[in-house]
Amino acid sequence: MPIALVRVDNRLIHAKVIEGWLPIIRANHIIIANNTIAIDSMHQALLKLATPPNVKLSFLTIKDAVEAINFNKFPNDRILVLVKDLQDMLSMVEMGCVLESINIGGLYYSSGKVEVARNVYLDDKDVEILKKISSRGIKLEVRALPMDTKLDIMDIVIKNWDRLRGRS
Repeated sequence: MPIALVRVDNRLIHAKVIEGWLPIIRANHIIIANNTIAIDSMHQALLKLATPPNVKLSFLTIKDAVEAINFNKFPNDRILVLVKDLQDMLSMVEMGCVLESINIGGLYYSSGKVEVARNVYLDDKDVEILKKISSRGIKLEVRALPMDTKLDIMDIVIKNWDRLRGRS
């Protein structure tokens, strides 16, 4: 079960994922890792509508997603793992999910967040989560689409956080 990409994106399945990433990474299976969506049949139905018919779609709890990744539960699939937010991603990492890198693709604006890259808005809590994930040796890159320049989010945050937050 090769993991083609692990992506944090508030919107989960949308055009950038389906048209931009899937053909490039050649994933034939999408895993949505989120405790709420894993039991929400209405949300699942909406996400299924946006998924191509030739792509398998699984809705797993955070715990089940970690087990699927660590124990190769889908050995014949190329997998795109989609996680809704950084807290869920941190939970996966803290449960022992074995990952080399994570793509931060879309963390959208809400009150108190500042833009650090295109379509990526963070607050102090998000930065602390990124630091915790990064401290485990996991590379954190920002890229909306595969043809975009890969940016190390920790370079952006560590060097510029006070300035971005208006504290310089």
